[in-house]
Amino acid sequence: MQFVNNFRGIAILMVMMAHAVSAVPSNDSFLVYMLDVLLENSTLLFVAVAGYLFSFLSVNFNYVQFLKNKFYAVLVPYFFISIPAIMLFIFEYKQVHRWVDLAWLQQLNVFEQAGYLLVTGAHLGPLWFIPMIILFYLSSPLLLMINNKWTLPIAFFVSLVAAYYTGRPEFNENALESFVYFMPAYLLGMLLVKYKKIYETFSPFSLVLGLVWLAFIVMVSLSVEMTSSIDLLLKLGLTVLMLAFCKQYFDYKNRWLDMFARLSFFLFFIHGYFSGAIRVFYRVTHLEFEGLAAVLMSFVIITLASLSVFVVLKLMFSHHTKRFIGV
Repeated sequence: MQFVNNFRGIAILMVMMAHAVSAVPSNDSFLVYMLDVLLENSTLLFVAVAGYLFSFLSVNFNYVQFLKNKFYAVLVPYFFISIPAIMLFIFEYKQVHRWVDLAWLQQLNVFEQAGYLLVTGAHLGPLWFIPMIILFYLSSPLLLMINNKWTLPIAFFVSLVAAYYTGRPEFNENALESFVYFMPAYLLGMLLVKYKKIYETFSPFSLVLGLVWLAFIVMVSLSVEMTSSIDLLLKLGLTVLMLAFCKQYFDYKNRWLDMFARLSFFLFFIHGYFSGAIRVFYRVTHLEFEGLAAVLMSFVIITLASLSVFVVLKLMFSHHTKRFIGV
């Protein structure tokens, strides 16, 4: 299982790098374009790991206890870390939003605003993920009903057709539509527990196959108009090859990847503050520092700042930290 933990560490780093790319203005650099294409939709890999772990750990499943654990490990940290972002909306510091009508939102009272933002995850870029993943938690009894070698493949292909047809919501504004789109990734993770040979067969050749697949993704993006539906198929293939790669080369405890894996949900929560801050910085200063160097610098800043917040919170709350941020 250590290789799965390392996979999760890599997946969260990919998500953070993807937001580092989007935080920096494009200067038509082909390297940055390649990074953007390869990292776009990295959340699919993160969701696939969640499905794998859900299936693997589902022995003696207790629904009430499961939801209780998720309440303390996910919802409470979500509420806590959301406070600064919600304050920006309530005190009207936030003046622009891609899909929320701020004039309408500001007509609501404080509690209605906070409730709306928490239910939609609209208050901070990556937090759309929480309302969506909650739907997976609530659906866990149904997912376990289909978690066998006969019905699970059928459910996966049905969900894949549905996700391909609906696509990913443009601004992640619809949790139910996101749930449909990410379902095949979650079911793929569950499927890989039942059918280990899917990735174990590729493990000895995973490095070469992975590089070929990455090149194929870039070639597809240059040949056709990339949509979230096409990207879904490409990233599901990448998921299998990356799991095979980790099985072959990272089936041991790597302290760095283990750290990022353990902190993955916290990092998912918090890093949006820093990618957002970088966007604002560029918008205010009109800085011309762009390209791959700027992306790498942004990634380092986002990562170090996120880890620094964890350290500060750990010092502030000591052994109560788990209660507030889940780790």
